[in-house]
Amino acid sequence: MNYKEKNVFEKIESVKEILKPLIEDKNNKDIKRILCHCVYYKMGRKKELVGEEKEFYDFLLKHDLKPKTLYEWFLLLDVPEHIKKQLEEKRIGRKNAQSRAFAYKRMIGTKNGKEIMTDIMVVIRRLEWKGLNTTLKMN
Repeated sequence: MNYKEKNVFEKIESVKEILKPLIEDKNNKDIKRILCHCVYYKMGRKKELVGEEKEFYDFLLKHDLKPKTLYEWFLLLDVPEHIKKQLEEKRIGRKNAQSRAFAYKRMIGTKNGKEIMTDIMVVIRRLEWKGLNTTLKMN
């Protein structure tokens, strides 16, 4: 049998189909929030779940779905497109994608990042390389 393993985005879509009765009116941000609460509850960092969170958690357990794994998958929906493409092509893994996305967002989020790089390039162009021509001796 020619079995092709799904990429993470195909897995997310199949999980959304399973969760369809619970997430019809929710966007990805709401789903991630509920999953985050479920993860904290399972870890013992949250004392109890309320309303839809409890229903969601019970539904996950009933369908043998792990809240932490689902939460990590849903976090990947927010990564930049070039990282998503690498994930789809399975050139990088989930953890690598998350760390790259974090580094990319941190770099983009720096207001003066481009200005600093421009200033560094200007300084490097202005450098005078003293002694370059005077200290070389050829035999």
